[in-house]
Amino acid sequence: GSALIYRTIEAAMQLEIPDVPDDIYRAYESIEKLVLSGNASAVSKLRKIYDLVDRIAASIQPYTVCVKGCSHCCFIDVGVLFVEAQYIQMNLGIRADPGVSWSENYVGKGIPCNFLSREGTCTVYAHRPFACRTFHAFDDPKYCADNSAHATYTGKSHPLLIKISVLLESLNQDRPIRDIRDFFPAMKTEGSEYD
Repeated sequence: GSALIYRTIEAAMQLEIPDVPDDIYRAYESIEKLVLSGNASAVSKLRKIYDLVDRIAASIQPYTVCVKGCSHCCFIDVGVLFVEAQYIQMNLGIRADPGVSWSENYVGKGIPCNFLSREGTCTVYAHRPFACRTFHAFDDPKYCADNSAHATYTGKSHPLLIKISVLLESLNQDRPIRDIRDFFPAMKTEGSEYD
């Protein structure tokens, strides 16, 4: 196989990513109304938000270098809302710890997400939180491995994603925000090399 050629940080910073399509803005407006005034459960509202976030991610995907099995970002701290932990709990039947402490600097300790498999894949991918759905790299993944500053796209990279994160926080109300490893401390993926 041939080696992949990645962009330099400088080239990645010069990328012109097109704005998200207009229909996504319209979809956001209807979801915002549902979240703020609808009678649906918090988890069903979250699913609609995730569907919208996935559409935004799909619109920028052609510019990213992220591929299945590249799991450097699974070692960084991952802030998760309580409602997102509930979503994982409900969909996978695993218990989320509702405690209130938030450990930090997992990246500094080299501790991966508890849901990272030995193959470098996410075992909760379909149910992953907002932070994971919105994190993308535009340059060489080695910068992710080094935890260097580089050209990434996150939940703070687009005004609409910022609005969505505020909407998520309103959905979460005053419930805890913690690292994913803190919500699921006993969860270790079967066969993980990090056990």
